[in-house]
Amino acid sequence: MHQEEQNIDKVCKVLKLSNGETIIGNVSKETPSYIDVEMPLKILLMIHPQESRMNMSVMKWDPGFDYKYPVRVYKNSIVACAEPTELMVKNYAELIIENSSRKENDEDEITELNDIMTELLKNINGKTMH
Repeated sequence: MHQEEQNIDKVCKVLKLSNGETIIGNVSKETPSYIDVEMPLKILLMIHPQESRMNMSVMKWDPGFDYKYPVRVYKNSIVACAEPTELMVKNYAELIIENSSRKENDEDEITELNDIMTELLKNINGKTMH
């Protein structure tokens, strides 16, 4: 039976890709050929041989992506899909919330700068600024 396009509640998943990258993100839509992932973050593992320990960090999967929109990941490039640990889900959610509030602050700052520039331009009124 052919699987239809499925809109699902956002579900946090860890995806291992065929290029070796591992990402974590909220899966918001799934079809037979692709999934849409919101706010995907790349998981980086750093091994410290002298200290016999490993650190994990995350970063934007691709800085060129506009994270206002989901990223489409084709299933033929996914090697494995797994449930993240509770700690990973908690950390991911905190990062997303932090990023959202930072973005709102940035947008407020840009709006404020635009308002200042508009006022300056109104006050110039055809005069040359040096």
